[in-house]
Amino acid sequence: MILTYLFLCRELIKSGKDIESAYWELVIKDIQDACKLFEPIYDETDAADGYVSVEVSPRLADDTQGTVEAAKWLHKVVNRPNVYIKIPATAPCIPSIRNTIASGISVNVTVSIIPLLIRSRINAIHIRTGY
Repeated sequence: MILTYLFLCRELIKSGKDIESAYWELVIKDIQDACKLFEPIYDETDAADGYVSVEVSPRLADDTQGTVEAAKWLHKVVNRPNVYIKIPATAPCIPSIRNTIASGISVNVTVSIIPLLIRSRINAIHIRTGY
């Protein structure tokens, strides 16, 4: 699979696409195929299950408006009812999540738990409770 991706990516780049465009072309096709594969489950469960997620670029984790635009673009180009758009739960992306959901797009929130965040939460609990 990785070699196939590498080969396809190289071919797209040789044809004149930049690396990011080649990446998204491959990802979008795979997500569309996966959505089609899970569509019967989506239909049988009346949209309760059978979703496939695709994440906006992690480079947008600090870009509220860029994340909204990317989420809307992904939703439009994937063009499947059972796609979730993954958005990171960073402070700048919280408004992006709200805006994207308000646009009628299903969102899967990506939470990254990092040691510094965990430590700050533990310290806050310690200060409040004394434990």
